[in-house]
Amino acid sequence: DKSRINLRFNRPVDRQSAAESGNFSLIPDGEVRRSERDSLDARQVNLFLDPANRLGHLGVGYRIRVTGLRDEQGQLLDQQESNELPISTAVLHLDEARPYPNPYRVGEAINPLMFGNLPQGATIHIFDVQGHWLQTLTEESGFGGVSWDLKNHLGKPVASGVYIYRIRAGALEKNGKLMIIR
Repeated sequence: DKSRINLRFNRPVDRQSAAESGNFSLIPDGEVRRSERDSLDARQVNLFLDPANRLGHLGVGYRIRVTGLRDEQGQLLDQQESNELPISTAVLHLDEARPYPNPYRVGEAINPLMFGNLPQGATIHIFDVQGHWLQTLTEESGFGGVSWDLKNHLGKPVASGVYIYRIRAGALEKNGKLMIIR
């Protein structure tokens, strides 16, 4: 889940270095709050993340960086070849697909409006409440998200209001509403 990651190594890890959360980084942002060697499997390290992280299918590729971890014999694990691990999972349905945040308050926004939890290749069609097509977005990165710059297909900013979206992925379809507040 988004607040816990379990890493499994090819040999048993040192309990003390596994418990130093500073040996693990969530990139590009996020915090590993606590880490520990698993009590049943000495090759596994359990990472406990800040639950407010943006980890998930929001269009951002995340990695875990491991530094300073030692095996049970005290040998530093390889720092050159595999100290960063990509985090990826597949989205197979549209149940959790949604715009984020909704409503989107332009003046308070830190991040762009995102459509998240999308299967790769999903398309999002955005319409005004009269049903006029405004924009089409496609998830191409494989990270499960795509941002909308709040512009229509002519490059003009859209006004405050309610908008309709239709997400399609193969035979799957999901419709919903989002609100923009300028």
